Amino acid sequence: MTFSKNAYISQSVTFLKNNCYSEAYKIAKEFTSLYPDEVISNYLFSQSAYFLGKYEESATAARKAFNLSKNKDDMRVSGLRACLAYYQLKEYQKGISILEALENILADEDLEQFTFLFHTAMKNPDKASKHLQKMIDFNAKAARNFCTPFFKLK
Repeated sequence: MTFSKNAYISQSVTFLKNNCYSEAYKIAKEFTSLYPDEVISNYLFSQSAYFLGKYEESATAARKAFNLSKNKDDMRVSGLRACLAYYQLKEYQKGISILEALENILADEDLEQFTFLFHTAMKNPDKASKHLQKMIDFNAKAARNFCTPFFKLK
């Protein structure tokens, strides 16, 4: 049985909100097969795949959603979702490429946190420090709270 786009969105979101990830994955996979060039179908598929630990599928779908995005908000959420999957896969350079693309469009605290994490994982202390400074510039207290576990600050 085929549903409307809105029905697929509603079902996927409901399952995700209720932590029913297998059901969300099944619905989102069907949604994506019927509407492969929709940002939302790919994003919801990516999100459900991520919560099931299917990081390759999550990264691929989020990257597709990112590439299909026509506005900053869609680019941001799909790009950061792809980065989460790439981080789990230890494909740090792929995450950095998305973060660099996002940096040219928008700058915010979340973007700096992600970039800091990726450069830290890649053992790039100079680049990590640059993004730590940007986090401090955005919000010093939040940056300190974020970094405390990494540096065991008191």
